[in-house]
Amino acid sequence: MKKSAWTKLKISKLLALVEASPSKSRAFAQIAKQMGLKPASVRNFFYKYQQAENPVPFKKQKFTKPEIRAFLREIILGYSRGESVRSICLTLAEGDRARMLRYQNKYRQIRASDQPLINQTVAALEKEGYIVKSPLPTPQPADILSMPVPNYAAYHNLTDQDITNLFMGLVRLVRKQGESQIEKLRAEIERLKRNEQQTTNK
Repeated sequence: MKKSAWTKLKISKLLALVEASPSKSRAFAQIAKQMGLKPASVRNFFYKYQQAENPVPFKKQKFTKPEIRAFLREIILGYSRGESVRSICLTLAEGDRARMLRYQNKYRQIRASDQPLINQTVAALEKEGYIVKSPLPTPQPADILSMPVPNYAAYHNLTDQDITNLFMGLVRLVRKQGESQIEKLRAEIERLKRNEQQTTNK
């Protein structure tokens, strides 16, 4: 059956008859008899027309697990190259704004409720040899951010080994929230060493 056989008037009549009839099959048969078509042809046209006029919204479409893993992988790789999540999702959606929003919203949902999945994807990419950057924020422990200013006078009896042990202990703690804090602690230790030297020379 060619779609051109269905004029607007015939489509309207079909829709009205289906809505008024207690049985879709009976409505299909009646229209088919009037048009000289088979009931199956009328039925197929009706459902294709209904699907085209009322597509399933993206929010009702569920992602499969392979789809989630695949698009998370692309987001992390793109983010590591310096791209924004929005631009990555737009690329994945091939320029389709509705699909882009679908990817973006799903990523935000995962980021808020399933961060372990993102960490697993990052670890898997690193195992493959990629140098990647996690899109998740690095936690900032309060004891590092609010580190008090040392009382240098209290350290005048420290040996070089004591200072080294202190530095290594701080490094192990800092590794949990990123290498960026190490330089700050290194500078702090250097000031401690200078103060120790000044105290010794007095």
